[in-house]
Amino acid sequence: MCRSCGRTFEEVTGWIGYSEEQKQACWERLIREGWVDLDRTPLRGK
Repeated sequence: MCRSCGRTFEEVTGWIGYSEEQKQACWERLIREGWVDLDRTPLRGK
């Protein structure tokens, strides 16, 4: 887990090949877990 952005190693390394649905699922998890707010502003790891 990246301490800065909250994404997993797999999410970071695979991001470029992710579909829009996969990216959206990642963003939803980051919002749900409190890593970013609804406009994707980082809340942790600053």
